[in-house]
Amino acid sequence: MLDQIQENEQTYGEIIERLSEFGLSYDEASIFMLLTRIKKAGVDWISGRELAKIAKRDRVRVYQILQKLVVFGLLHADFGRPTGYSVVTPEVAIEKLVAVHEAKLKQLNSYQAELKDALKKADPIRVVTKTSGGEDQNRPAMSMFHGVSAIRHLIWSSANANSLQIIANSESANFILSTIRRATVAPKSCKILLSGESANPSDALDLQNMKGIDFEASYMKGHLPTFILTDNQILILFYSTEKYKPKPLSTITSRLIMLHALVVDDKIYVEEMHELFNTLWQVSTRIKQKTQVDKAEQSLAPS
Repeated sequence: MLDQIQENEQTYGEIIERLSEFGLSYDEASIFMLLTRIKKAGVDWISGRELAKIAKRDRVRVYQILQKLVVFGLLHADFGRPTGYSVVTPEVAIEKLVAVHEAKLKQLNSYQAELKDALKKADPIRVVTKTSGGEDQNRPAMSMFHGVSAIRHLIWSSANANSLQIIANSESANFILSTIRRATVAPKSCKILLSGESANPSDALDLQNMKGIDFEASYMKGHLPTFILTDNQILILFYSTEKYKPKPLSTITSRLIMLHALVVDDKIYVEEMHELFNTLWQVSTRIKQKTQVDKAEQSLAPS
C-alpha cells in the first residue's frame, strides 16, 4: 500500500512539473494539483485558511497563489466570509492555460514585421576596437545564461548533430539526458561520465530511448563539475538543490534547480577540456545499457 502511495506521489510530481511548462510556477502548480485532488474527494469549496493547513504552507503565501490562479481562470472565488475557492475542471483549466500562450503568440506574430523593420532601420554605432592581435585574441569568449528554459535551449543547441562529451553527477545527469532526448536533432554521438558516490551507477542513469544514439556511459567515483563539451564550445552548468516541505505522504524533500549556464567559445580552452575529458574517460568504469546486457544474454542463451 505504501509503495502504491509513493508511486502516486511521484506521478503527481511529474504532473506538477508538466503544469509548470504551461506557465505556472512550481508553487502554483502544486496548489492547483492539491485543489484538484480535494475537489475529486467531494469538497467543491474551500477557504484559504483550510487549504494552507492541508498544504502545510504559509497562509499569506497560499492566498497570493490563490489570487494568481483566479487571474489565470483556474479557480472560482465566492468572496464570502471567509472567501471560498473552487477549482475548475481539468478540461477547462488546460484550455485556459493554452489560450494564454496562444494569445501571447498571436500578439508576438503581430509584432514581427514591425520589429524586423525597426531592427533593419536601426542607426549604426561605429566602434573603434583595440583588438589587433596578440593576447587580446586569446581571451575567452564567454556568455552567461539564466533559468531552466534558457539552459534547455542551450543543451538542444549543443546536441544539434554534434559530438557531445558530458560530465555530470546523479543530480544533473538525468536532467541533461532527458533534455537531449527531446532535442529536434539528435547528437551525432554522446559520451556521459557520471561522477559521484553511487553504489550502482547503472541504476542512477535513466538510459531509456538512448539506444537510437551513438551513446556511451561511464562512471568515476568522486565529485566533478558539470559540463557539456562539443567540438567548438563548452557549456558549464551551475545548479543547486532546493529544499521544500514534503507533500502529504511524500518522501521527496528536495529538487534540482538549474540556475546558470556559462558558455565558453575559446578554442584553446575547449581543446584543453577535451584532453581532460579523454584522460578521465580512460580511467573511468564503463556503464552498460540494460538493453545491451539483455541482448548479450539472449545471444548466449541456447536455441
